[in-house]
Amino acid sequence: MSLLEARNLSKQFGRQAPYALKNINLTLNKGEAVAIVGESGSGKTTLARILLGLDTPSEGTVLFKGLPIATSGRRWRAQRRELQMIPQHASGALDPRMTVRGHFSEVIKAHHLATGSEHDEVTMERLREVNLRDEHARMYPRRLSGGQQQRVVIARGLLVEPTVLISDEPTSALDPLTQEQVIALLATRCVNEERLFGIITHDLRVARKICDRILVMRRGEIVEDGPAHTVFDSPQHPYTQELLEAITIHPAKRDDSALMASGTDLL
Repeated sequence: MSLLEARNLSKQFGRQAPYALKNINLTLNKGEAVAIVGESGSGKTTLARILLGLDTPSEGTVLFKGLPIATSGRRWRAQRRELQMIPQHASGALDPRMTVRGHFSEVIKAHHLATGSEHDEVTMERLREVNLRDEHARMYPRRLSGGQQQRVVIARGLLVEPTVLISDEPTSALDPLTQEQVIALLATRCVNEERLFGIITHDLRVARKICDRILVMRRGEIVEDGPAHTVFDSPQHPYTQELLEAITIHPAKRDDSALMASGTDLL
């Protein structure tokens, strides 16, 4: 059985508006690392939000574990824990009035992940997993660098051990070195056989480093879908060919694990 299935999805933001999504049919499975790529306005984020139940389609259905995405009630609360999205702008996703500890406690309480006395222990454990230190828990977002903020929202997204995790343009606002470090973090912490991981990006180089499947979107439609090596080596759709011609893909010059180890303090 597929983990997530989209059947004839379409989305309009208003009756007279053009379609943001057009008749999307898609099956996604546990253990896949999927990149949704395309230019701005191609429908990438809209598709992801509908797949995660954060928005509703104008037409069509999304199935999670064979059942329609719930919109309320106990099943909806359970699904919200399993379906998580890491937002594009980490700074906008963090309340400036709340410490990092406060952000984590909010999630822990909402999903009953630990008792009150265990909140700090769980928080520190998750921060260390993304190479942040205990003192970061006491800080407000404004005192964190862009890379540190990104690590906080990644760790917060992983708190509930989601079955499906989609990260929206996680490197778009970061400098090149920090981008490499966040990519390495996503690859080591988010991609595994027990999870469906998705990344929304306009950067095919990011997609190639992390994902084994590529969905190429244009004007609300999926114009190409296939294994990463096939899409990169033998693109079939003219738009995919244009995207690949517009970039020069270089092999990694440094091992990602080395980046993680050497760059911790930079983030």
